[in-house]
Amino acid sequence: MNEPIVNIGKYDTELLTALQNSKDPEISREASLEIARRIQWTSPPDFVKAQVRSSYYNGEHNYYICSFGGCGSKMLQEYLSNFGNTFHIHSRHPPKKLTRVGTPDFPEWFNDIELTPVLERQLPFKQLENTKVVYIYRDPIYASRSRIIPGKTYRISTDHLDNISADHWNIESVIGNMMDLWKLEEFFDNYTKKDPEKNYPIYCVNYDTFWENLPLFNKTLGIPDIPALYPKKKESKYELVYEKELRELYKSLLEKIANFPPVFVN
Repeated sequence: MNEPIVNIGKYDTELLTALQNSKDPEISREASLEIARRIQWTSPPDFVKAQVRSSYYNGEHNYYICSFGGCGSKMLQEYLSNFGNTFHIHSRHPPKKLTRVGTPDFPEWFNDIELTPVLERQLPFKQLENTKVVYIYRDPIYASRSRIIPGKTYRISTDHLDNISADHWNIESVIGNMMDLWKLEEFFDNYTKKDPEKNYPIYCVNYDTFWENLPLFNKTLGIPDIPALYPKKKESKYELVYEKELRELYKSLLEKIANFPPVFVN
């Protein structure tokens, strides 16, 4: 059972309760939300989450969540859906000019329809300015074990490799050749290296350090910092395979990840 710890003084309680009973629906709603914010729930009940979520959702804001898979992108998509529309993307190459998402064969790829500033009288918002691209990444050994070789038999997920535009090399070939045949480092570089020709920034975040840097992430992205909406960390347990060899193979990528701050804008 959720036991709330009330963090409201007697005077505040009386004032907020009075405001909650206001005939003005906006004042009443804001008072209710303020009460909800000041209660420290061990796990906020659904009705509190729903109220807070609906209060901060903006249908004119769009978030593109990009990754090479196994990096918590679905978690991040669910979290950012509290603040706007979200799109899950596995395109290997981010476009020079930001586009919409979805092709006939791959709904999680950028397409050729460019987002351009439009006149206010044509649309109620500016597409490009209200769309943010977020790239989430993590240690490639864990990411590949989660999405590329997810099962107990270590068979590759050809569907996922197609989705990230990677060739169908099995783990034995990768280790046998000691080469990044899935080109995960190339994928990473495509999103994290500065490109002055791009007409949009990319917000980069490390999944492995995301949880202790949520306030920083929210501030960088320009969204409200609402602990009641924080996602919960849910880790699947995998028996890693060829870990020693993969750490040597991905030494360069791991060093890049270690040298980047937990959240940065490219």
